Amino acid sequence: MKKYFLLIFILLLVEVNNGFAQTTLKDDSDPVVSEAKIGTTYTFQKKNIHGQWKLNVNLPKGYAGSTDKYPVVYVLHGNFYFNFAVGDLQRLADSGEMPKAIIVGVSNESNAYFSFGTKKSDQFLDFINEEVFPLVESNYRTHQDRTVLGWHYTSGFIFHALINKPEMFNNYLPASPYLGGIELSEIKFDGLNQIYNDNPSLKNSMFFGVMDNERTVKDAALGLDSLLKLADPKNLDWQFNILKPDDENVIEVSVYRLWTTGLNKLYADYKNDELAIAVIDTYKAMGGMSFVKNHYVKRAEKYGGSSQIAGIWSLLRMATNANDVLVFEELIAELNGEYQDLNLNSVLSYARFYALNGKYDEAIAMYKNIDKYHPNLISVHDGMGQSYLSLGDKEEAIATYQIAIELAKVQSDSRLEELKSKLHTIDN
Repeated sequence: MKKYFLLIFILLLVEVNNGFAQTTLKDDSDPVVSEAKIGTTYTFQKKNIHGQWKLNVNLPKGYAGSTDKYPVVYVLHGNFYFNFAVGDLQRLADSGEMPKAIIVGVSNESNAYFSFGTKKSDQFLDFINEEVFPLVESNYRTHQDRTVLGWHYTSGFIFHALINKPEMFNNYLPASPYLGGIELSEIKFDGLNQIYNDNPSLKNSMFFGVMDNERTVKDAALGLDSLLKLADPKNLDWQFNILKPDDENVIEVSVYRLWTTGLNKLYADYKNDELAIAVIDTYKAMGGMSFVKNHYVKRAEKYGGSSQIAGIWSLLRMATNANDVLVFEELIAELNGEYQDLNLNSVLSYARFYALNGKYDEAIAMYKNIDKYHPNLISVHDGMGQSYLSLGDKEEAIATYQIAIELAKVQSDSRLEELKSKLHTIDN
């Protein structure tokens, strides 16, 4: 349980220190834009929807340097959970669990709009459709894939949106849905089936759940699960999950576990589609590089983001394990000489692979590239010296080993005597 208290405490500190700009607006004025420590803040004041509304927008890594379009994840109750969502989604994207995404936090001081089946929740639906979506999609490069995350009141609203306007989002992730006094008997999923019948191409995914000790909210979630089973909406791929708390006597905020679990479930195809071919004969039989490129183009079409090959390192390992120089060079060419984002040990092994296969010029070029990003590595100059010697260029080999020896002296490296011996052999 301690880890969850620590996580919540850290998030509260981040929230306090991020001080989003406060702006007083006249009714129905255009949103005021301000910079925050995480992303950009848009502030609204509307006549027909009470209170001050804020949108916090965070762009994914690499957005500025690309022309790619990205899926959008909308985080309701953004004043509480936007910062957590940014950190969590970035971590999932970095580990290949989901695509990089534009993250939009939606905040209001009142829970009145974040509920199920009320006039105000309909006003909130209109606000998102008529104000939020146009603002985000006109200012940022967005993919058609939309996901919405909520908790408690806003999770009740997510069910309201799903039942009434399922086309608004592709993916729905309500944690611990609170229905605000609405009886389960008043909730009907029949209309959702009718919408799907009228729009057979419309498909949605949903993951929702509760902590096992959330009592009233758990009862509502179990009731919603039962209603969904009865209605069995044909175009809704949904899952329900009850998580065990670390401590039965403490009510955990379910967001921190359910959102992460749910995003992994909702984007399972993204991770499973990650190309991982261990056998080179399989790689060749599937079509080689043309297959790989087509794979990532299709994935970008489905999920947004870059069509760049993300699994190049695993394919390179496949080629080196098979000692297939032609496939290795085909794969290396895709990196355009940019190795700084790859694991250093992997790149060193690629240079050695070149040398072991008599490609000494290519090995030297790779060693020099490594030296730009990781200067003063003895292993780089040692490998480069051996490659120069294999080419018969004793002068460059001697100069390179002299650099390696000086580095070994400065770094008190155990390879010093070995390097001196290699240089002595070349000199004689």
